[in-house]
Amino acid sequence: MGWNKILVMGLISYCFTSCLNYYHHSNGGYRPKNKKFTLSKHVKQLKKNDLINSENLYFSNDTLTFGTNEEYNSLSYIKFFKNGRCYRSSIDIKNKTDINKLNNPGYVGYYLISNNNKIEMEFFHVKHKEGGWYSKDEGFIRNDTLFIKGTNKQEQEVLRAYIPEKIKGLKQITDW
Repeated sequence: MGWNKILVMGLISYCFTSCLNYYHHSNGGYRPKNKKFTLSKHVKQLKKNDLINSENLYFSNDTLTFGTNEEYNSLSYIKFFKNGRCYRSSIDIKNKTDINKLNNPGYVGYYLISNNNKIEMEFFHVKHKEGGWYSKDEGFIRNDTLFIKGTNKQEQEVLRAYIPEKIKGLKQITDW
């Protein structure tokens, strides 16, 4: 009778783990098992006159503080590639110059530039032990700064600025 319980528990845990629509990549970050990016169908190569620079990281002008005594100041950033792919991640401000951490893609995605200054991005997000989901962001580019539309906790529309910073040693490899 004991082996029946073990078999049932094994089947239940298999169902929960196989239902996840993502996997953890060996280089960090999560990837969807079955890619369903809608923007991937419209990918274009970055052109020389486009306002996005694939050699930069675009850092948010906002920080999030976690823990007591400001133990972790999270700074969000976006990395763009010439092939229409991008990723969004965050890093502790203290580690902003750690190239290994900056090269770790958190949430992978695609972007599309239209009219030379409008941008649309789609990312795959994961909450630990839950399923992944896709989200879209849109915004515009003015000079070299990226402005992304979002909402704050009061459900008010806000613009978040992402300022480019040239970082040497960034990987130019996309594997999603």
